[in-house]
Amino acid sequence: MAQQKSNEVKNEEVVAVEPKVYTKKEVQTFISEISQKVIEPHTSHLHSVLAINHLLRQSNMPELLDHDLKEQLKDLWIKLKSTGVQLNDPPLIFDSSNT
Repeated sequence: MAQQKSNEVKNEEVVAVEPKVYTKKEVQTFISEISQKVIEPHTSHLHSVLAINHLLRQSNMPELLDHDLKEQLKDLWIKLKSTGVQLNDPPLIFDSSNT
């Protein structure tokens, strides 16, 4: 049985997936959707944190985040922290040299 499973793994095709490159409009929409989830009662804030983290880890985020988008993300981050979620402030949106 182990030999058969080993053969199945060897025959699987590996497909490289290119990471999505967001546009500024997509980022604005994504932030808006996250904002709606943060203000809803009885929601899991972990999903919002993960969504913001996903955005901030994109390679083109430093170029897309203008002052307004940074302020929106900063506001969301502070709201999440105020709910009791223990977070470190991400430098991309809290570092004054990035504005």
